[in-house]
Amino acid sequence: MALLALYFLLPFIFFMVTLGVIGIFGIYVIADIGTRYHGYQGVQFIYWLVNGDSKDLKLDIIRWFCGENYVNMLIDIEKRNAKARK
Repeated sequence: MALLALYFLLPFIFFMVTLGVIGIFGIYVIADIGTRYHGYQGVQFIYWLVNGDSKDLKLDIIRWFCGENYVNMLIDIEKRNAKARK
């Protein structure tokens, strides 16, 4: 009976360990990007990614990689498009 339980549990355990390894590797890659290209420690980059400045995470990511001026330009374009739709 124990062998039968082990037979069904082993794939699940293997799957969970694999997901854990992939998750840890993903966090390492994000931290490495933050450290290498933006001068922040990786943990600060992950904190920023989770607790961004604005409510819109996509704008936060664009702000991080492209800068504030690019985000302002996108917001202005969206405002003009909204006026044109009215």
